[in-house]
Amino acid sequence: FSYAPVYEKYIQWPVEWHSVLHESCSELKLDYMCTVYLPEDLIVVDPFVNNFKVSSFEITDDRFVREHARFINEESPRWVFLSTGMSTTESLERLVKRTLCHLPRSRWKLLHCVSAYPAPLAEVNLRCIADSWFSDAPLTGFSDHTPPQVIGSGGMAVAAGADVIEAHLKNEKTDKKNPDEPHAMTPAQFKRYVAFIRDAEVILGSDLKRQQKSE
Repeated sequence: FSYAPVYEKYIQWPVEWHSVLHESCSELKLDYMCTVYLPEDLIVVDPFVNNFKVSSFEITDDRFVREHARFINEESPRWVFLSTGMSTTESLERLVKRTLCHLPRSRWKLLHCVSAYPAPLAEVNLRCIADSWFSDAPLTGFSDHTPPQVIGSGGMAVAAGADVIEAHLKNEKTDKKNPDEPHAMTPAQFKRYVAFIRDAEVILGSDLKRQQKSE
């Protein structure tokens, strides 16, 4: 089964759009990112993206992942974020030792992900974020595909230890046939989603047990 027809119709866009989107993001003080699926496309987006993103479907493509090393170095402020849907702890540890060793360690992050759209709540398994910190392949983020009405999932991921959250956003006119539509949030839902994350960050506080001012 090939996803190519879906990507061509709903996700691909002209190269000329990248400069427009990059400029618009810069004006709003946002980092522009774009997921590509072929090694030769990295050089196309390189002048425009602040960071790189590798989808779950591509993290087993060693050549593609290693190719990012051309555009990342210890002095570069850019990151490579890798979604880990369909992966296991064992496969991620192999990825780190075999492929990500070619990238600077301080410049990549693994995002926990469940590649279902939307992801069933019983399979989201956020606990593995906290547990993975003891492994060779720690999950330091969360690529969220939970149903859009579950606006607390990002805050829960932060409580589990995630310091990067990826979520999907749509507007009210998004085509129902768009692959992102079932798990993407409306602007109103997204605003509440971010508010939950900010509350989680405050509530977590520090790891020091002490008497609080309110006590």
